[in-house]
Amino acid sequence: MRVALACAPLPGIRAREVARYARAAWERVRVHDEVRAFVASDGVACAFVGSGLEDVCEEEEIRRSLPVRVVELGESSERRFARLAGDRLLLDYTGILDLADSPAPGELRHPHSSALIGEDLAWAVKKGVRQVLLALPVLSSCEDLGFGLLQALVGGDSGKQESGAEDHTKSSHISHGDASGVRRITEPALWKQKEILREKITQARMILTSLDIVILAPGEQNLLGLSGVARARTFRDLGQADAQELEKRNGEIVSALLTALPESSPHKNQLLVHCEPQNGKKTARATFLDSYSGVGSGIALILRILGARIFPVGDFSVRPRLAEISPPPDLLVYVAAHVGAELPSGLLSASRFAQEKGIPLVLVSESSGLRKGELPELGLHGAYELRPDLAFDTPEVREAHIAELPGLVEEKIAAVARTWGW
Repeated sequence: MRVALACAPLPGIRAREVARYARAAWERVRVHDEVRAFVASDGVACAFVGSGLEDVCEEEEIRRSLPVRVVELGESSERRFARLAGDRLLLDYTGILDLADSPAPGELRHPHSSALIGEDLAWAVKKGVRQVLLALPVLSSCEDLGFGLLQALVGGDSGKQESGAEDHTKSSHISHGDASGVRRITEPALWKQKEILREKITQARMILTSLDIVILAPGEQNLLGLSGVARARTFRDLGQADAQELEKRNGEIVSALLTALPESSPHKNQLLVHCEPQNGKKTARATFLDSYSGVGSGIALILRILGARIFPVGDFSVRPRLAEISPPPDLLVYVAAHVGAELPSGLLSASRFAQEKGIPLVLVSESSGLRKGELPELGLHGAYELRPDLAFDTPEVREAHIAELPGLVEEKIAAVARTWGW
């Protein structure tokens, strides 16, 4: 029997270690099976180990014998690490920019600026990097809609202005509140000055022209509307009034960005996604209401305008590895961390592949809110949980039991091997 084990990281356990535990457990039960275990990533940061994208890249780098260097970027307050392999750079912001859980009552969160992304991209250009893999969380702690990124690229010393100078590229953000404790939206200056904005966009695109920027998105997220960023944040950290104000501001900025795009921009044509009849003629109307425009709380928007491509993490980390297996496996097992209301990107990619090839797909997750009746419509033939008792607990509670996970992985994989092996 041919078996493929796709292993994403678990809290405290890197993806490559999960793959090692899973393979050893399967081979102890079924010694004659042909087992392929490989690392996967859902683009979501796991406690203490990150998103797993580093392990995914490492497997490819080993196969291609690429020289690898880990680079330290940023200052001490925002120190981060990038992985440089040949002329490809991995920038993983899934941990550093992930929107934290709602603050405690009376506490107000300090938003980040997307300027650090602009600084890192400028460094990549300077070092002759050809391709940048840029991983963003679905909802980020940046509230500037990518204007900090633009500022860092074209606004001087990492976007910092001298004291007293007017800052036309100032990012908008939600302030820390007034005496009543209600947060207010601070309006930016740049997006209201369309000629300056058009010039800044043109300059930034020229700076990044040598880079192939690929945004690795862990899931879909609209920018505007009922499924947009502002509405999504009402379930995380914003009250309704703040969310409505944020939605209004984002809508106005989107309109201004569209108007400011240079007429000759090929990317402007890509944003003209549908036509509407007007005075008897069909007129193209631009919209940013696509399923990935709100990734990174809207950072993907400005990156798209600057020429970046958007790619689901699962299609980068899982599908290519499955396509390499010939003939296709008889069974596919996907190991993931907590599975919530939406399936992780890697699991979605595995599900699509399994359905195309007619392969049974079994999920082994740390914990899950899935019900048995939901499995068939999700393309799953079976689902096992390592710690079902913690499915609805907080991440802090689940992290307290990390030491149990290696043994539980081996136990559940062995159970899958005994049940599904033939």
